[in-house]
Amino acid sequence: MVVVGDSLYGVAEGGIVHCWDVVDGTLRWRERLTKGPESTSPIYDGGFIYHANEDGKVFVIKPDPDKFELIAENQLGDEIFASPTILRDRILIRSAHYEGEKRVRREILYSIGL
Repeated sequence: MVVVGDSLYGVAEGGIVHCWDVVDGTLRWRERLTKGPESTSPIYDGGFIYHANEDGKVFVIKPDPDKFELIAENQLGDEIFASPTILRDRILIRSAHYEGEKRVRREILYSIGL
């Protein structure tokens, strides 16, 4: 979960994004991302929340206490189990790809400028 302003944002199993009021805990809204298994935690930087699911999808969400706003959805490989992280002005995302007939697993570390 991440706090932005007076709102707490979290992503639950099945890709359900929640926004709560940090003062009284009331649910402000709840919306579904592309359904997929969840293992990672969302992160916040540069005005956006970043979240990845196990199917390799990375979501960029604009935090807004009044409504859900998905800015982008990108496919980065076949699997993501590690939470994205911020390092200086970059977001780092470790993803796995399966290649060839034998489905050889190869990991890639993406470094994306913010």
